[in-house]
Amino acid sequence: MRVWWFCLWLLYSCAAKAAFPVGAEVFTGTAGCEAIKVVRASEPSEWIKLKPGDPSRSGDIWVRMPLPPAWPPQTLVIPSEFARQLWIYRPGIEDPEFRSIFTRRSPQDGTAYWYRIPLLAPEPGQLLLCLRSPQATPSLMQVLPEARQVERELNLRALVAASVAVIVAMASFALIFGFVLRDQIYFWYCAHLFNFMIWYSVSSWLLGQSVSLGVDAARWLLIIPTIFSALSTYFVTLFAVNFMALQLHYPRWSRLLQSASFVILMLGLLSVLTLWLPIPRRWLVNAQNLSLGLLTLALLATAIRLAFRGQRYARYFATGWTPLLILVVISVISSLQDAYVAQLLRVALLPAVAFEAFLLSIGLADRTLALKLERDAAMQAAERDSLTGVLNRRGFEGRWAAQAASDQPGALLICDLDHFKRINDQYGHPAGDQCLKRFAERAERVLPPDALLGRFGGEEFLVYLPSADGGEAQRQAEQLRAEIAAAPVVVESE
Repeated sequence: MRVWWFCLWLLYSCAAKAAFPVGAEVFTGTAGCEAIKVVRASEPSEWIKLKPGDPSRSGDIWVRMPLPPAWPPQTLVIPSEFARQLWIYRPGIEDPEFRSIFTRRSPQDGTAYWYRIPLLAPEPGQLLLCLRSPQATPSLMQVLPEARQVERELNLRALVAASVAVIVAMASFALIFGFVLRDQIYFWYCAHLFNFMIWYSVSSWLLGQSVSLGVDAARWLLIIPTIFSALSTYFVTLFAVNFMALQLHYPRWSRLLQSASFVILMLGLLSVLTLWLPIPRRWLVNAQNLSLGLLTLALLATAIRLAFRGQRYARYFATGWTPLLILVVISVISSLQDAYVAQLLRVALLPAVAFEAFLLSIGLADRTLALKLERDAAMQAAERDSLTGVLNRRGFEGRWAAQAASDQPGALLICDLDHFKRINDQYGHPAGDQCLKRFAERAERVLPPDALLGRFGGEEFLVYLPSADGGEAQRQAEQLRAEIAAAPVVVESE
């Protein structure tokens, strides 16, 4: 439990404590970024000063800050979702510099997650920046040494690559096992991971391309993540219901969860209608996000309840899904409030899904092993005599037929215990059972390891000796008879 609290605290610390530029002032007002020359000459009186903890807002945000020292080189870091366009006035340069965050950029400008601007100028003085953004909050801007930011981006790329490798490996594992075992639960799990990767990839790609693609293309492409998010939710609900066997524990609740996932799927597919019908897409997105958040909490609560009741597969699900479900709920709450979803939150989804994929793959392997053991136990019960533990008639005939089909020589011994009916009549059936057990134990000790021993019925036993001729069979039969005769079974008479 302490580990979970530490992870939550670490996530909150990383998401909420971004470094606000030292000495920077952030304002908002009626003046647009196009008026940066006028604003540089004289500050408008209607400006409102913003604090680092202020909520996100749309529009133009102005940043005024002193130029940092030239060494070590400093860079202003802005999350890619934070900005759309940027105007910069550097001291010593007459004209402002304009940058579009959405245009294709070189690697030195940052990754798809961060956009970085080198803070260099010919002479010291005040930097003036204007940031145009649909959802912006001043607390997410950072001034960092350039080398530190490059190292952070390299670490991020390594984390993303490792997470993708784990997800792909686990999805391949599920797909292969699904075809081999012909179990649909593996296909549902693979479909969940596949749709999640499409959703994440398209969302990340659209982050830097939606403006350059144009309004019409962006409307079409923005529907794709919505549909694949709904598909991923639908398939993971089917997986969870069957993985935790909710039909046996909570049949009505199981049907309700599946119905909720179907509603989310329909909301995702209905988003296509917003291209032709006057339906506000935001309504469908909010309804889908709200349903997704409620379904997520319901799955987690169900898994935790079953885990406390001792259901081992629910423990796998609850442990593997807790980090991901926490991120999903936070994302849903943020989107419903029209607040900016922290950059780290979106990046953290991949490692969370990789952790879930790895742990649930172990759970699937455990489930497969348990099913195999149950099948082996059922087969053992079907082919073994319950009293003596040797093969019964069905098991012996099946294995003898397989041996005989190989055209190898062999010998068959038919053993019948003398006076067995008299033992049952005089000493009772428990004494007769003891005699049958002792015979089976001694026969297994005397006979060769490759011999087949089976109880054919009552006091009759069969022994098949592969690769044995008549002389060898006679020798084995005499050795078995001598072993039984040398140590009689002693029973107490009632």
